[in-house]
Amino acid sequence: MDIVFPGQLGTVERESRAAAQALIGRLKLTAPHALPTKQQDVAFIPVTRAQWKSVLKGADLPRLQQETDETAMEILLLRTASGATVGKRLPELLQRLDRSVVALSAVAGEVSRFTPSRTSATERGLAADLAQANQCEAQALFACLEQGWLESAWDPVKRHAYVQQSGRHRSSEGV
Repeated sequence: MDIVFPGQLGTVERESRAAAQALIGRLKLTAPHALPTKQQDVAFIPVTRAQWKSVLKGADLPRLQQETDETAMEILLLRTASGATVGKRLPELLQRLDRSVVALSAVAGEVSRFTPSRTSATERGLAADLAQANQCEAQALFACLEQGWLESAWDPVKRHAYVQQSGRHRSSEGV
């Protein structure tokens, strides 16, 4: 099931805006990031198209992306919470968001080791593209928080979430 992000942020409580910005500044929090990959040290594994579909199914990239989206939505709901609630919940949610981005990136790195025969470059890059969109969504959400949930900062979050959802559907279909 896709998480549907709102087209606009709507009401943002002044207290939650200030709390999010202060918390990020005080704790020196940084945007979620994926682990760097060392593709030059990776052995590639040739597989058939059927094996490739099995690899994608086993990787369960849609579930990993769903975790990022659910956490992003929980963070989004904090925009109408009290400053105390933001201070209590936001650090844990940002850590969970970071773990989600790292997990999807790691799995995508493993999936990209497989080179299916008779598969287009687009299909082979599916996992990496999804991981990149996942990371971009998380970073855009973090930037939106840094700016106190400004409406203009929300647009990149929606855009990256949409890219992920289309990639997630292609991944779940086994391309």
